[in-house]
Amino acid sequence: MADEARELTPRDALLEQLLQKTAKDRAVSLKYNMRALVLSYGTLAVVVLLGLLGVNVYIVALTAIAGLGIFLLFTWRQGKKLEKQIYQEEIYYYKELTAKKTAPADGQNAAGTGYAGEMPLSQRELEILGLIAKGNMNKEIASTLGLSTHTVRNYTAQIMKKMEVDDRTSAAVIAISRGWIKN
Repeated sequence: MADEARELTPRDALLEQLLQKTAKDRAVSLKYNMRALVLSYGTLAVVVLLGLLGVNVYIVALTAIAGLGIFLLFTWRQGKKLEKQIYQEEIYYYKELTAKKTAPADGQNAAGTGYAGEMPLSQRELEILGLIAKGNMNKEIASTLGLSTHTVRNYTAQIMKKMEVDDRTSAAVIAISRGWIKN
């Protein structure tokens, strides 16, 4: 109760907005799942109806297979679309949040880590980080650079360790803010 009565700082207000945005995105995801569920039940109803009407068993089976294929394609496409969209928005909002922080203490950079100007990453790591910042997932990065997804995961872990961050978004935001990569 006491926490509800206190006035929110600008940073707390921004964090609250971000949490609300995340909740809204999750609701959109559920909406797409609901559409997929309706699609699958609709296909099932058509298959059952065709079966009850005495339609050839092969036509019923083809209808069921087609419905399943459409269902799988629909859910896969919507999932990929949402994944990329939410990830890009996450980077955008994270950049806004870090831009509103106060000036760093002496010996600290904008992200709060101890290295202010040095470049801790190799050229290949910067290349991968640039693709991460553009919203690419590991599989897309691997395909673009001709690497395995396992190798990209290893590079990503190395990048986060060197930059002393816990997630890909933080690494991308820091690299962009320092001018290491162009967004």
